[in-house]
Amino acid sequence: MASGVTVADDVVKEYNDMKIMGRQDPKRRKKALFMHLSADFKQIEIDHTRALYMENCDGDKDIFKQLPDMVNCKEPCYILIDVCFAVGECKKQELVLLSWIPDTSAVKMKLIYSSSKDALVKKLPGTRHMWACSSTEELKDYVYLGEKLGATEIEGKPLCSRKT
Repeated sequence: MASGVTVADDVVKEYNDMKIMGRQDPKRRKKALFMHLSADFKQIEIDHTRALYMENCDGDKDIFKQLPDMVNCKEPCYILIDVCFAVGECKKQELVLLSWIPDTSAVKMKLIYSSSKDALVKKLPGTRHMWACSSTEELKDYVYLGEKLGATEIEGKPLCSRKT
């Protein structure tokens, strides 16, 4: 379902900056880019009130512990996350588009965000991984994301599969 929502040019610019790793000081590179709909619901734009940088996610500063505190439990958003993971011995770093549409959002907001995601995906070519979450428990569940990525390790943590 098309919503008629467009994507702001600065979203595409930030995406390109995140995609090409050599453009910035590694510590000042964005780890997570937060986006939301404009007040008139016509454009997806950067949420300048929230951002996570690589330096905020070093050592014991786990991005999956920080994300639940950075989202609003009633307002949807999109988050582009730079995820480091391993598949066997092969280390990878790829962008994952997270669609945060909480269960507690108004029905209208859920519909608008769900139908607008395609416009964002089309403007961010090469984003191969999508992750949809509707509760903070799901945001903390990096094992699920790791399984979707086929990873044996994510953000330096070995995955323990939920399958027994």
